[in-house]
Amino acid sequence: MTRLVDSSTSATAENASPEQSSAERDQFAPSVGMRPWQFNLRHAFELITAAAVAAALAAYHGAGALVLSAGLFVSWLNTRGRLAPVQTKRHRPKFFYAAWLLFFASLFLPAMKGCNNTTIPGWRAAHACAMVEVEIAHHLVVQRQLPEESSLSAWGQLGWFTLLNVANLLALLSPWLLWRLQRDRGARLGAALAVVAVMVWSVPLRDPEMLVGCYVWCAGFIALTASYRMGPKTFALMALLAVFIALV
Repeated sequence: MTRLVDSSTSATAENASPEQSSAERDQFAPSVGMRPWQFNLRHAFELITAAAVAAALAAYHGAGALVLSAGLFVSWLNTRGRLAPVQTKRHRPKFFYAAWLLFFASLFLPAMKGCNNTTIPGWRAAHACAMVEVEIAHHLVVQRQLPEESSLSAWGQLGWFTLLNVANLLALLSPWLLWRLQRDRGARLGAALAVVAVMVWSVPLRDPEMLVGCYVWCAGFIALTASYRMGPKTFALMALLAVFIALV
């Protein structure tokens, strides 16, 4: 009886079409090679530490720290491999499509307040960010003129706006990143995007009065960085940058 069952099972496997076999492999691909996650003492320590840091940021900087805390928490889950089931070649494009929709919407939503309490849309805020970087670089590098604040503060502002503009540039290049990730490449470009995303998530931290367009813009970067696996070194650099921004 056992031999009959075995023979019928093998015959069924042989009669299965290649299309069906490949479809089954794609369906269960996220679970292949994955071990059940056991929440051990180290994970508990990391989670408690992250929660304590997030609570300290929220208490010191207010609600503006919630975006940075959410971005770092999702990145921590990413590093621990908890987002692996949705980081497959089948599901990854969905995150990129969602991020592109968020980026497009943020261009026309009010992002910040201007003079006379007027609202500035996202595309004007991005243009102003680029122009401020050019102006500061022109004064510091070309004319060698220091603004009213100290030289260190001026160079810090130049670095701040430069990294924000790099983040916007990498967002524009995200279709190329998706193309490389789908071919098992683009790890360095993805790491660079994850690091500069910390600067984006820190904008509400620096200015809690940012409007809805800014938060939609930040959500787009969370969607992008959640679509691919990042290593522990990348997350460590992100955490150090976040701590530095919070303390400065």
